[in-house]
Amino acid sequence: MNLRKATSFLLLGLIYTLLHKLAHAVIPSLREPGLVNGVASLLWLIATSALILFAYYFLKEVSPLPGQIRVALLCIMGCTAVILLVRLPLGILSSSGVVRRLAFDAATLGNACALVVFVFSLRRALPAGSSLQRPLLIAGWAIGLGMVLGLVSTGYYVAFLVTGHDVEPLPVFQSVAVAAFLVGYGAAVYFLFIFRGIADYSAVLRAMPPAGIRAHGPG
Repeated sequence: MNLRKATSFLLLGLIYTLLHKLAHAVIPSLREPGLVNGVASLLWLIATSALILFAYYFLKEVSPLPGQIRVALLCIMGCTAVILLVRLPLGILSSSGVVRRLAFDAATLGNACALVVFVFSLRRALPAGSSLQRPLLIAGWAIGLGMVLGLVSTGYYVAFLVTGHDVEPLPVFQSVAVAAFLVGYGAAVYFLFIFRGIADYSAVLRAMPPAGIRAHGPG
């Protein structure tokens, strides 16, 4: 395994996750317990684990990296691992729906924050005019918007736990969440497709300035 293979794995994982979520939205019966749902959930866990591999090999092969990128990648690995553990039917997290939901939301929020830091830090480190800049910018803003919507969704859940009454979200909430999800995943797939096609990752490394120095000047 290397960074190129990990990138391909993550690319396939993102495409599967996109199709997985769309299928569950279009075909509600897929959410019901059963063999099909079990297989789909297992494939989702495998697809999500690709993010850990990508972060690990990015850390291993692209060096030296600015400190904020290294920290962000480590946080991505940790938060993704928690997400996977929460989704597995093991341990104390599976015994309480409330604990499981809050742990999943916290890990997802932490993962989103780390991804935003990684995306914008990497974008700043790349030279002006890089073909990776545009998809990184779009993905960063989409992930950030998704993070805000996730906070709102968690707030609704906490309000339900406190009051015992469902809080009806704004009508536009679902539409904005779907749009942010599609745009973010689309931009991430485009970024990975371009990144995978780079012949020499050391060329990208040489294009990166030392930590704390922006490649395209101040401002």
